[in-house]
Amino acid sequence: MHTPLCILAIDQRGWLTDALYGAGTRLTNQQLDTVRDLKLAVAEGAVAAQRAGAPGRLGLLVDERFGAAAARCAQAAGLALAMPIELDRQKVLTPEYDDWAAHLEMFNPDLAKVLIWHNTETARDALDAQLHRLSEIAGWLRARQRPLMVEILAAPTNEQLARCDGDHDRFDREILPALTAAAIDEVLAVGVHVDVWKLEGMPDAATFAKIRAHCENADPETTCLVLGRNASPQQVDTWLADAASAGFGGFAVGRTAWWQPVREWLNGSASRATAVTRIAANYSHLCDVFTATAHQSPLRDR
Repeated sequence: MHTPLCILAIDQRGWLTDALYGAGTRLTNQQLDTVRDLKLAVAEGAVAAQRAGAPGRLGLLVDERFGAAAARCAQAAGLALAMPIELDRQKVLTPEYDDWAAHLEMFNPDLAKVLIWHNTETARDALDAQLHRLSEIAGWLRARQRPLMVEILAAPTNEQLARCDGDHDRFDREILPALTAAAIDEVLAVGVHVDVWKLEGMPDAATFAKIRAHCENADPETTCLVLGRNASPQQVDTWLADAASAGFGGFAVGRTAWWQPVREWLNGSASRATAVTRIAANYSHLCDVFTATAHQSPLRDR
């Protein structure tokens, strides 16, 4: 049985600065320092969870733009480090830096992450351009034996929501699984080798198992992680347990674990040290939920 990969994600950039300071705000130096310290505090929470004995292979997913110090903190503590290549919140995959390879090599992370918004029922030209860029990035990584994590998100179209009477939960149940499988197929069809898939929560364990099998049919050594999507702690716990029982290899969850402690620290109702302690506890809980189920699941054995 493989040791579950339990990643605390703090690679949000535009979402985070909008949430803290309002959409479109040009950050002052003081605000920039705050965002950087926020990410460092989350990394310190991950390290504290590791030192307290949280189960699994612990890791941090963090960006260079705001999280360079957090990345170094994670590496110094021996956590697995994943770093994004993509510029966030782009409809079509765009690297954050023109010389993204040099930036990646400067940090030498354990995983390079690429997020794509890939709803296969949207404009074909944009999807094909995205797949071409992903293939180029993946080829560079593969040639240098650098593992690739691909995150797939499928925002619903208006037509898809209309088919679900505007119910996002129904979209997740009835349409998202097939869209995820179709997106996986399109990524694989252009020759991209994916070491780790980072995928949205599925309606139940059986659907998680189908998605895992879909990925492993192309490469039995690939690993699937479930993401958190800033869902409630109760929903994330359900996804983790279902994914673990279905043979997923771990998770990459972020805001569910750290957003509330960070908000309370920044609004003055808690100290930074308290925020770090709470982040560590929340993260440890996620690790406990996933690994407890994974250790009981025969699907973990290959």
